[in-house]
Amino acid sequence: EFNLHFDGCPHVGGGIAFDENNAFYASVWTGEPSKSGLYTITSNTNTPVKIGKNATHSDIAVLENRVVIVWDEISSEGTGIFTAHSIDNGASWSAPRRLSALDINATHPRIVLNGSNALVLWTEKQPKQTSQWAMTWLD
Repeated sequence: EFNLHFDGCPHVGGGIAFDENNAFYASVWTGEPSKSGLYTITSNTNTPVKIGKNATHSDIAVLENRVVIVWDEISSEGTGIFTAHSIDNGASWSAPRRLSALDINATHPRIVLNGSNALVLWTEKQPKQTSQWAMTWLD
């Protein structure tokens, strides 16, 4: 649908998750100029929902009564890690919430499920320092 032609591996990643009814939830990125950005799509609706224009490197998971997504996004305060959730099977999403600190470069988040909890991990780098792991539990 995005008319994207790319001879290689997608380099900005995405994610896929399934609920107990085998419905899928996916996060995908496209660089198609007229549709550039991060989207979610679910087998429940088959309609892409845009998450953000400058968002990439996403992951998605199903937690009991909600679907959660994490991604990195470029802003004036550096590249940060953000999250949103859906309580209507991916039809709409909450406002984004920043997980990483301001004025650092944080990238490549991943969600690790632990029962009904989710741990988000990413790498971050402050100026003139080496990269390090960071993490937080989702509420």
